[in-house]
Amino acid sequence: MRKDGNRTSQGSFLGILKMLHYNHQRPALPFIIVSTDHGLGVKSRTKQFKRLASHLTGRARQIPISIMKTASDTAIRRALRDFVSVIEWSSSQLLVLWGPLALVNHDCSSKLQLTGALDGHQTCNSDNIYPWELECREGVRDSSRKLASSGEEVVILYRSCEGQGDFVCSSCKQRLSED
Repeated sequence: MRKDGNRTSQGSFLGILKMLHYNHQRPALPFIIVSTDHGLGVKSRTKQFKRLASHLTGRARQIPISIMKTASDTAIRRALRDFVSVIEWSSSQLLVLWGPLALVNHDCSSKLQLTGALDGHQTCNSDNIYPWELECREGVRDSSRKLASSGEEVVILYRSCEGQGDFVCSSCKQRLSED
C-alpha cells in the first residue's frame, strides 16, 4: 500500500502522465513541441503530411452556456482569449481545444486548418468531447512534402486576423507593413 493510502488518485495521476507523454513527447512522434516567439509551438519531424496529421490531433469541448452568459466579465473573456485555444463554432458556441493540436500556432497564410467531428449545421453539446484534426484548406493541392516540411513550424488558420484588435499574425503584420 502506498504511504498516503490513496492508490486510485496516484494511479490516475500516473495514467494521465503516461498519456501526456505518449501524445506530446514520445521520440517516435512526427512532431516536436518547441518554444517560439509566440509561446509554445509545433515543428514537423516528417515530410509526410498524413503521418503528421494522424498524430497531431486534439479534443474539444463546448464552453458551457452558463459560463458564456457570465463571460461578459472582461477577466473571463481575456482568460479565454489569452490562455486557451478557443474554436469559435458559432457566435454563441465556443469550444476549448486541448492536446498537441492546441499548441499549433495561427497564421493566416497557412495552407492548413482545423476540422472537427461536427458538420456546419450541428450544434455542440457541452457534455460531449469532439475530436479535431488537421486538414488542407479548401483549394490547396500541394504535395505532402510542401504541407509537412521537416524542421518547419506547423501553423494553421484558426480564423482571419481581420477585425481582431488583440492579435495579428506574422503574415498579416508583414502585409500591413508593406502597405
